[in-house]
Amino acid sequence: MYDDLLNKLANMGLTWSRRGLESHDWMKTEDTDNFHWIIDTAEAIITGYNPNEPESFPEVEPRALILLSQACMLLLRNSDGVATKDLAIMAEQIEMERGEFDLEMLLLAQGLMASGRYIDCVGYFHTKYNEGVYDESFLPDVIEVLDGLEQWFQKIISAEMEWQDDEFKDLSCLECLALMVKIARGAYLQLEMGLKIMSADQIKNYVQQFAPRAATIALHYAAIERLSKFHYTISHSFLAYSTYILVALKSIDFPMSGVLDSVNKGCMDHANDLTPEEKYFTLFAHVLRLRIFSKEQMNISGNHWEDAVNRADEALEESAKINAYETYAQIIENMKTEGRIMDLQIYADKLGRNF
Repeated sequence: MYDDLLNKLANMGLTWSRRGLESHDWMKTEDTDNFHWIIDTAEAIITGYNPNEPESFPEVEPRALILLSQACMLLLRNSDGVATKDLAIMAEQIEMERGEFDLEMLLLAQGLMASGRYIDCVGYFHTKYNEGVYDESFLPDVIEVLDGLEQWFQKIISAEMEWQDDEFKDLSCLECLALMVKIARGAYLQLEMGLKIMSADQIKNYVQQFAPRAATIALHYAAIERLSKFHYTISHSFLAYSTYILVALKSIDFPMSGVLDSVNKGCMDHANDLTPEEKYFTLFAHVLRLRIFSKEQMNISGNHWEDAVNRADEALEESAKINAYETYAQIIENMKTEGRIMDLQIYADKLGRNF
């Protein structure tokens, strides 16, 4: 029934590359019939699948399932991770049942499984938050996801992995680290939002268990000599934010000037050749710099505050309007007019699901 799925997807513009989907151009057609077909097909495949019964596995190329998984994440805008996760699990299991080892496909499957599960964790965390309840399952579930990615990262860099292409190995390492940053940053965002409904013991436990894992991710990045602009800004922004949270909670004693050093690197103020997409990824650091200057009430001159505001506005104007752009625009306006983020739940939800 699905043996020709890879060709059908290709006819819609969903073609395979080392990173799964070769491009996102297929989304520009706004062909809602195709979009509905993709979601309906994904749901139909998942419905008839039992991971404990190999005979229930559909006759389908695992790469087609990976393309469907990525497409579902894009079409659902990171709002639901079930289809993404389940399709990736199925692709990996079918590959293993066949006794095959398509490294490109397996790398993508690991990332999609982690992403899908994390997105579901965030969704449930917000559901419980709206009920005034702290979701006790969130922390152990996210830690399990990150620990799984850490194990996969160690496997990627180990000598036992036989790489035919060093460039592809380096790319795979960095993509794994970027996903870990996205999830770890998101977990801190949920902590920040949840503080008002958490007990002191819950906060303490969260920090004790999570902070060492976040630090490990930062150390992995620090060990890499040369980073692309994307990885440079997200790594420094993450280091700054995770330190900022720990300082705010009085979990560590660290000068805010040190946090600002990482923030400024994440803002990449003096990089004149950033693409609109690269500019977008600096926005998290710009927001954090405004938060530090405003909330922490540091001894800065009015010129420094004005300069930070102008740079944030400039970055926003030059940014690609992707992912959580509208949320960033709203938060920067909040910081300029109110000196704080007015809706922490939107902040944690939107930026917790997207870079």
